[in-house]
Amino acid sequence: MKTRTITAKFRYCNSGREEEETVNIIFSDEDDKYVICKPYVVEKGQRLVFDKETNEFLVND
Repeated sequence: MKTRTITAKFRYCNSGREEEETVNIIFSDEDDKYVICKPYVVEKGQRLVFDKETNEFLVND
């Protein structure tokens, strides 16, 4: 497990809304293997889809 504080873009897929936010995330050992993973976002209280290449969370609203 790795804990990181990052500033990332949250892209809300249904509404198209985007916002940038600084959050604490917890990566599992499995998350290191993939470009798109699902780490736990502490502030949101859930696991969200994260793209490491674009630094974006994809959120279903």
